[in-house]
Amino acid sequence: MRKKFISCLILFALFAFIFQGCTKGPPPPPIGADEVDGAYREAMEAKENLESLEKERDMLNADLKEKQEKLDRAKECAEEEGD
Repeated sequence: MRKKFISCLILFALFAFIFQGCTKGPPPPPIGADEVDGAYREAMEAKENLESLEKERDMLNADLKEKQEKLDRAKECAEEEGD
């Protein structure tokens, strides 16, 4: 009984393995050089855009920090005059 169960289990696993291979379908078409070049160009443009946005963010953060310092100084002066 046990041998029969094991042999059925092995046959089922073999059938499942073969059936899985049959249902995968054909492989995708190969990627052409033009597609690779286009993807590379898009990636480089995205990288340049990211770098320019990072520079702009840094400039805005520096400007914000400067204005925050001016505001803090103005608050201190207003508090001193109020006392």
